[in-house]
Amino acid sequence: MAISKEEKARRIANRQRLNKCGNAFLININQLIKKTPVYVDLANQLSIPFKTINRRDLWVENDHVTLVNCFTQKPEKIPVGQIVGYRYMGIRTEPSKERTENFISRDLEQIQQCVDDETIDLSFEEIINKYCVKNQTTQEWEIQKLFKLKYDIDQLKNPDDSIMSDVRNIYMDIIRSHREKSFEELDQLEQQTKEQQATDEDLDDINTIKQMFRDIPQDSDLSEYKTVHEMLQFWPSLLLPKPDILPTQSDIDILKPAPQLSELYNMLMKIHDAMELRSFFTEMKSSIGVDSIPEDAIKMVKDRIRMIEWTQDIKKL
Repeated sequence: MAISKEEKARRIANRQRLNKCGNAFLININQLIKKTPVYVDLANQLSIPFKTINRRDLWVENDHVTLVNCFTQKPEKIPVGQIVGYRYMGIRTEPSKERTENFISRDLEQIQQCVDDETIDLSFEEIINKYCVKNQTTQEWEIQKLFKLKYDIDQLKNPDDSIMSDVRNIYMDIIRSHREKSFEELDQLEQQTKEQQATDEDLDDINTIKQMFRDIPQDSDLSEYKTVHEMLQFWPSLLLPKPDILPTQSDIDILKPAPQLSELYNMLMKIHDAMELRSFFTEMKSSIGVDSIPEDAIKMVKDRIRMIEWTQDIKKL
């Protein structure tokens, strides 16, 4: 179908705006998005899959580009300056629409699970923003889901008293919920015992076990745990093994609190040997993970090493 001169001029003008927008990512996305949806990385730390309304060039207007959010299926005007990266799924080097859409379906399923969870008091769009954090691992997402998406990972690493009180209550609800399943099994056992005309002593034993399960919340003092990392390593022995919804130990270790800088400073000032301090720093990176150490803490350690080495050099003069 032939297009009018006016429409052709509009498309040429748009192509010129696209080339002048100064965003190389957008120019590359423009070529890809005609073949496959593209995960677009935005400067507000989100990575969201987008597609176009049609297969023509992306339309740039007033330094914005209109894209269709693959989760909400709604068009959004994205500031060109907010686009900081992109990714897509491919087979070797060729983009694959089918593979990308499979990833989108998987992500949407994760989001929908939270939408359907009546204990999560967030809108569909708010959950998308929680899920689409760039570089967020699957483990971090599962831990956030455990606590109803109320807190991000940094808050769970270093919770204040209010957050810690709330996560204790959430965790106790998980314990109670799992305990209910054990009660169901005990009720079935009790019914079978009665049908088999067991003795009163057998029934008393079952009732004793039931009482032990009733006492689990009272016997489990979560207030003694001052961090989420410590708390998640506890689980009532009567309810072992742990349910699958709980994170593994390696996942729990994601929540190791970063060292307090005041405590770190006092510790560093007690070390006067550069080699010893380097060994300490290596051990800290290994146990905590270099990505989990605050930049201020890294700078503090490095500055202390330089100071010790400088002092040692002065003494040699």
